Amino acid sequence: MFLRVLRRFSFKPTTPLVFKDKKALIVKNKNLETLKKYFVTGFIGVPGLMLYRLLAHHTTMGWLNFIFSLGTFAGTSAISKAWLNTMSSLVTNISLMDDGKTIEINTFSIGIKANVIKIKDIINPEENLGTKVKMQYFNTWVIETNKGETYHILPNSDAYEKEVLKAILKGEEVEVKESIEKTSNNDNVIDI
Repeated sequence: MFLRVLRRFSFKPTTPLVFKDKKALIVKNKNLETLKKYFVTGFIGVPGLMLYRLLAHHTTMGWLNFIFSLGTFAGTSAISKAWLNTMSSLVTNISLMDDGKTIEINTFSIGIKANVIKIKDIINPEENLGTKVKMQYFNTWVIETNKGETYHILPNSDAYEKEVLKAILKGEEVEVKESIEKTSNNDNVIDI
């Protein structure tokens, strides 16, 4: 009960956050971003190749070869779909929006825009035993929302603002009044 009352107050970072395009980068996983390119082509390419083989050569192949090719296509499609659904909950980067009340989460998923989540909807792992168990079982930081969304932050991710990340994972909004807006156009301008 006492922790829920404290969550109503916003977190004040000790150092001002640097915003670029109204976002402050909190977490980034460079390894997942590069792996995404290779996995997407592989997991879409293999079923596509089998489908091409079926459509192009179905009249010349025997019935046993056709059944084998059809089974291979169905199996690789099912495995690819399951793999991509599993990987779609892995976080590639998290950015804090300039209002301090929402975050933008980019995941490993294909073609889906970034998810914008209210920080107050995040379930505090200290209050929820299920979230703690998921964090220990998967060996990741877990972001669970009241709407049933689950995101996993891998341990090899780079956390640029660790104290802000801890506050976000607990569901505390961040006070960003003293933050710096960084624009690329005015960096080399001399004021006379």
